[in-house]
Amino acid sequence: ATATINKIKSPRPPALSKEKPNMTVELLISDVHVGKLTDSFNHEVLKRRLSQITTTTIKEIKRAQAHYNVERIVIAFLGDLIESAHMHGIESRIGCEFGDSKQISESIIQFFNLIIKPLHALGIKIDCVGVTGNHDRLGETQTFHNPGEENLTYIIYNALKSLCDTAKMGISWKIPLTPYALDSFYGEKVLYEHYDRSKGTDQRKAVETLLATRIKQLNTPIVFIRGGHFHQNCVWNGGRYQINGNVPGDDSYAVVHGFNCEP
Repeated sequence: ATATINKIKSPRPPALSKEKPNMTVELLISDVHVGKLTDSFNHEVLKRRLSQITTTTIKEIKRAQAHYNVERIVIAFLGDLIESAHMHGIESRIGCEFGDSKQISESIIQFFNLIIKPLHALGIKIDCVGVTGNHDRLGETQTFHNPGEENLTYIIYNALKSLCDTAKMGISWKIPLTPYALDSFYGEKVLYEHYDRSKGTDQRKAVETLLATRIKQLNTPIVFIRGGHFHQNCVWNGGRYQINGNVPGDDSYAVVHGFNCEP
């Protein structure tokens, strides 16, 4: 990643038309599980799928530009970026292709090269949000002391921010110490959180309960909520509430819980 920084050029922003309404494109990246190994998923498959995500996003943006001024891209990293070879002891280790150090290293390299750089080349303003997940930690016990800093995503997000800053890409980053982050779309707030604190078999009710808790806690109206964790894409309330899918697809976790995890 660092070898290409001096070659990165900031492209000219696309021309805006007064005849078109403005638009923000949101890309959710969660449950990537870098380092995970299954019968149908390994690191080479991961790289192909990340490239596919970015290619599809660029096609969606270009299609939208026929009718809108796409003035902003929000890339929301929603946790469980790595699989963690230590989270559940030996069970985690046998489900990994390589260990935590390489998982962190490859996360930085692949997210920068396969997601951030191609989207930056469009010339559209980019804002990144990075919240932590439950797999992004060293041990089985979760921490309640600044999980956004104590978990391993802190290394990944700050390294990505440093790369963006060094390359003078003009990309902003929100890296909260809390497990959640707030942003907004045209004045309406959006909550980003991994959902591992959403409990219960009814996923919609669990997400709505979490949202209500944060609204009360933060004493502010929140319209949108985005997260991952459940490995199964679900959208409710006209897109206001969303569970993002995962990258590996079906695994033993999905089979045990009865989820349909199309990658």
